[in-house]
Amino acid sequence: ITKVNRGNGAYDVSYLHGGMDRKVPAHLVRPKDKADMIEEFVAVWQWKPNGKLTEDEMTLKADGMLTLKSQGFGAAGTWNVVEAKGGSGKNIVKLALSGETSSIELERISLTTLRAVNTPHRAVLKEKNDDCLFTEYYSFK
Repeated sequence: ITKVNRGNGAYDVSYLHGGMDRKVPAHLVRPKDKADMIEEFVAVWQWKPNGKLTEDEMTLKADGMLTLKSQGFGAAGTWNVVEAKGGSGKNIVKLALSGETSSIELERISLTTLRAVNTPHRAVLKEKNDDCLFTEYYSFK
């Protein structure tokens, strides 16, 4: 929230991705909760350990577990979200992959891309997931 419009109870809001809205109604604005920070990253990502080529598919789940497609359905590690030091407002995703000695910290650099802070790792949001099954049943009488 960048400004409170006293006359009509609305807010001017700026977003982390750079966008801005003016006069947003008060009922649409609430403080960000820890669950919101987690839900923001739950998705299927193209995993790029060397920063360039997609080598695997990483799924971040809402329960804090992550899976890699190459390792099957079992958990490949855990993840959580922490706020960046210095109050920059950016959230850092910490990955703890099984078999790795240290955790990997990723920061969001755009709406669809996560970049590691100290290593070449990257993750790009997958546009479509062919492995998902979507089924609808209708019964018309």
